[in-house]
Amino acid sequence: MWAELRQNQSTGAWSVYQQQIYIPDALYRWVGSIAMDDLGNIGLCYVRSGSSGTNYPSCAYTGRLASDPLNQMTFAETTAAAGSASYTGGGNRFGDYSHTTLSPDGSTFWHTSEYGGTNSSSMRTRVYSFQLALPTNANVSINSSDTDNSICAGTSVTFTATATNGGTNPSYQWQLNGANVGTNSSTYTNANLNSSDVVTCIMTSNQSGATNNPATSNAITTIVNTTVTPSVSISGDNTICSGTSTTFTAAAVNSGSSPSYQWQVNGNNVGVNSPTLTSTVLTNGASVTCTMTSNAACVTTPTAISNTVTMNVTTTPATPTITNNGGILTSSATSGNQWYFNGSIISGATGQTYTPTANGVYTVIATSNGCTSGTSVGSTISGLGVEEMDPYAFTIYPNPSQGDFTVSFNAMVTETYSLRVFDEMGKLVYDDQLSNVNGETKKEVRLGRLATGAYTVVLSNGSVETKRKMIIKR
Repeated sequence: MWAELRQNQSTGAWSVYQQQIYIPDALYRWVGSIAMDDLGNIGLCYVRSGSSGTNYPSCAYTGRLASDPLNQMTFAETTAAAGSASYTGGGNRFGDYSHTTLSPDGSTFWHTSEYGGTNSSSMRTRVYSFQLALPTNANVSINSSDTDNSICAGTSVTFTATATNGGTNPSYQWQLNGANVGTNSSTYTNANLNSSDVVTCIMTSNQSGATNNPATSNAITTIVNTTVTPSVSISGDNTICSGTSTTFTAAAVNSGSSPSYQWQVNGNNVGVNSPTLTSTVLTNGASVTCTMTSNAACVTTPTAISNTVTMNVTTTPATPTITNNGGILTSSATSGNQWYFNGSIISGATGQTYTPTANGVYTVIATSNGCTSGTSVGSTISGLGVEEMDPYAFTIYPNPSQGDFTVSFNAMVTETYSLRVFDEMGKLVYDDQLSNVNGETKKEVRLGRLATGAYTVVLSNGSVETKRKMIIKR
């Protein structure tokens, strides 16, 4: 039987804490010796033998850990030295000096005893050692509630220490940049960390036999990012004519890598998630704003609202229409008119009416308060008579023709004349210069295969022009 006795430190009284008769099988175990290591583990050594077979006297041991259930040897029996023969001689002296003791390392048991030798009259002595629990290193590691250890200024961070082989009541000393901080706790919280601050923890184990004690943790270096405030401003042309396309652009500050934008007109959401807004339907007095949401780290608030742009929209005049009353063209716009002939501006023709001076297409555009209307539908003028210039004695023959004809006129002074031919739509189909002519002049004109119809031949010296109708028949 083995037993563990404990003494009450207050009264000095002893009592049995645990005990057991160790009989794992039918063999005999005798000459026992017992010891306890620094962790409270018990080693039990003895000689094991039997009355038959080859169960010769052998050195063996077992044991239990301090944490094992009471009254049990939980370690499997181990043979340290196996006997080779029964012992029958030498009287009754065997294993008189068997002894178990503990090494100064606090965990190694040493035992000496006898076992059966090579014959019945011989004995052998064996000294051996064993451990029930290997020496353990005390260790401690720490982690942060901020996984990447990159925080915003003023963020509260909690560091947690995890002890290995710390015993039942380890103690903790936290350090910030090498100086002691915090309390004797497995956690440490700080809301005033600065960038590059280093946090460590020193753990002192109360586990018996623990090595590397006290243990110093890994170091955590914190990066503290400066807090920023997002902002956004918008700009664009806010003075426009109605129906005109205008674009606003948002300029964001501290917006992060992927900001989002929400445009508003008069408080209503418009547009798409874009730093620009383009519109053709803004009205006078409309208010344009933009809300930017930043994804930057460490912002005081993620959203920012821009300045307000108020629209100044002038109404664009309606596209005018032209009426032809007795050869006089009239615009539906009462003011701001500009007349055009064959797409070219007519200098000085800005009244509501205009009297054509040549065959062709006339259009008009109206302007009011800086805003210009669309171009009117063209009014086509043809067959227009112009007083002939007698000095020219201007004739065309043959007329009608098939496209080839002669122009004859009398030039009273030496001048340069232009000779042009227009179709009924006012399109120029022939243009020639007659330089330094004087007296009776003839010019053969070959128009080729133009379509059958009425054409206008215009002769001009730059200040006066004469027109003739000419018919082409095929």
